[in-house]
Amino acid sequence: MSLKEYREAAEQNRTIFCRELKHEVRLFESLDRELWAIITHLNVRHDLSEPKQRIPFSFFAIVHKQFRSGFELLCRRFSHDAFAVIRIAIESIAYSYKIIDNPALADFYIERESSKSSQKEFERVFIRNLFSEGMPHKDQLKKIRDRINQTDAHPDIHYFAQCIEFENDEMRVHYFDYQNDTFILKVMEFVACYWCCIAVIREALERKDYLPLSMMSQNSSWEKLSSDLQNYLESNRQWTSQFMKE
Repeated sequence: MSLKEYREAAEQNRTIFCRELKHEVRLFESLDRELWAIITHLNVRHDLSEPKQRIPFSFFAIVHKQFRSGFELLCRRFSHDAFAVIRIAIESIAYSYKIIDNPALADFYIERESSKSSQKEFERVFIRNLFSEGMPHKDQLKKIRDRINQTDAHPDIHYFAQCIEFENDEMRVHYFDYQNDTFILKVMEFVACYWCCIAVIREALERKDYLPLSMMSQNSSWEKLSSDLQNYLESNRQWTSQFMKE
């Protein structure tokens, strides 16, 4: 396959994805709008302008960016690359939740490279204990991140098995997701992961009264989106039970 053919195939995959998976596209677009509305609101809050307050909110922008990038990869059937990209989003959620819950931890993040002792303290707080015990959807996000680390992030047998085949002693490389069932599962996992990330953000912000009443969880648009997503996952329970908490 030439580079020209490769690029044409990727764009054709995107066209087919958007045509055939309209419901998944709509869910993603709704999630994208929800997070953008939160970021926009926080960006104009002058009472939350201190650098230490801005750190967790900056992570939200990273989450938004990574999921947009991941979606563009996913709809071209580059799911391995899409999930490697959103691993950063999952970790950003975990970091931001810790700092919102305990603003003093911002110092560990800011000073993490100032000395060896600071680096060790950062690793203790943020790396070795990434997911806070009280963080909502912790189990689901940890499970997805662990799966990404096992199958999508490193050049090992798990990664090779998804894109390399040998036929008659000849190597065949699959540049795009070629097993449709596995690909559809990853689409569902991607959308569910995005919802979990936003749900964590909303819970943390509501607890601190950082959101206006119009954006609280009882807000009709978020309730409707959550209900639509739950119905979507429930209708595909035979798939989604593999990555969502029972």
